[in-house]
Amino acid sequence: MKYKLFSLFFMLLLPISGHAQNATILFSTEQDCEISIYEPIDGGYNNQLPTTILKVTTNKPCIYSTDIVSFNFIYCQFSQGTKCEVILFPNDSLKIHINNKQITFEGSNQDGLEYLQDKFTNASHYDLYMGPMEELINEYVGQKREFNTIIPEIQKNIILPTMKTINEIPLSTTTSQDFIDKLGKEILLQYNSYLILLLRSILEIEDYKVTAIKDSTEIVNQIDNLFKTTALLSRETLKYDYDLFVSQYLVFYYGEEAPEECEENIFGPYRNILYAPIDMHPVLLGKAYLRQLERNTPVMNLPKVRKYFNEKFPDSQYTAIINDKSRNEEDSKDFFCSYIKQNIDSLSQLRTISELKNKYIFIDLWASWCMPCRHEFKYKKELNELLSTYKDISVVYISIDSSTQKDSWQQCINNYKLSGFHLLAASELQKSIQKQIYGSDEFTIPRYILLNSDGKILHKNLPRPSHISDLKEVLDKIMQ
Repeated sequence: MKYKLFSLFFMLLLPISGHAQNATILFSTEQDCEISIYEPIDGGYNNQLPTTILKVTTNKPCIYSTDIVSFNFIYCQFSQGTKCEVILFPNDSLKIHINNKQITFEGSNQDGLEYLQDKFTNASHYDLYMGPMEELINEYVGQKREFNTIIPEIQKNIILPTMKTINEIPLSTTTSQDFIDKLGKEILLQYNSYLILLLRSILEIEDYKVTAIKDSTEIVNQIDNLFKTTALLSRETLKYDYDLFVSQYLVFYYGEEAPEECEENIFGPYRNILYAPIDMHPVLLGKAYLRQLERNTPVMNLPKVRKYFNEKFPDSQYTAIINDKSRNEEDSKDFFCSYIKQNIDSLSQLRTISELKNKYIFIDLWASWCMPCRHEFKYKKELNELLSTYKDISVVYISIDSSTQKDSWQQCINNYKLSGFHLLAASELQKSIQKQIYGSDEFTIPRYILLNSDGKILHKNLPRPSHISDLKEVLDKIMQ
């Protein structure tokens, strides 16, 4: 089953420029799976807002299709906790099979997609290029080598070997030269963006300036050369995963202030985006706007940004999204949140909280860094409606975030409007949960648990809210 997350009005806002042709992906799975697909918005790379949801059942494939003019990067996230990224071209026909957390490809650009998945998307970027680059920079800062030896060594030992491997992916009926070119540009964009970040840190971090001052002109020239040889600041760049590259480009060449003709600072730290070409503004500002909503810490003047979009870019897809998000702010009126402050060392102690006495307790075990947990929050409305049909049942969200992640925990609660009781599990409670719920099994989340009014565990592993009919079936049997 396929669900589009925006109305037909939204999808028809922008006619596709040029001659678009269809591309398809057939998804199959060994177990029931939900797939969140992040299609480009206003033609720009999108990994923030899912635009299509697919529900794929065992042995029943599901087809996803989209119209493409030249090429698109499509980001996919699976409910099993894994992800993949594909590069689609007009007339592509691709098969993706999910077996637990293993993803296999068949069809268009199969060899190239396997490389992208195994050697980049699922690889440790720190081990791949970040760590080795940092080691060389640290040697320079520690005065163990001269600056003029760093860039040549990074090129020789880190960047060129990767580019060589990509260019050696065998060309065939399933892997085109166009795919190789786009893949190479994406990875070069990521490598050089991080290298630029490291070079800028040499100039800006106080402890490094003593070493860097004698080479500052050469460092600036190297940064300038990396920008010019990596990509132009153009709408084409937005098709790639561009965030780090573009943000650094704007700061390096234009600083952090808005153009003089900008009368009012409504964009906060994103004001230098106004220096970018005008056709890039909807994507850059729209993505920044969504980021503020996601973090629930707006540094933009959101109402004025919304007005700006409606006046300047009335036909933008981001304008439709922003308008839709503003209407959804009404949901916050029903948001109820209560933090449990007393020490809780075991699940049975939850019944000692006055508001939870004589109540059944539905427990959502999660963490702010757990993407599958966040995925399930999309079904909170269905979950709350189901739980409201039973008498005397309350929701308690127990997070296993560390104390240093408290801000992220609370921001996540506010962002998803998680009504209910909230508890940050201390080490004693986590140990108790491990013993009572998991035993010798691995401590995995999300996990859903049901307690009766005496604190007794009635179910240790309830179906997820994304499988609401299965959850209802189990709860009906228990509660009746």
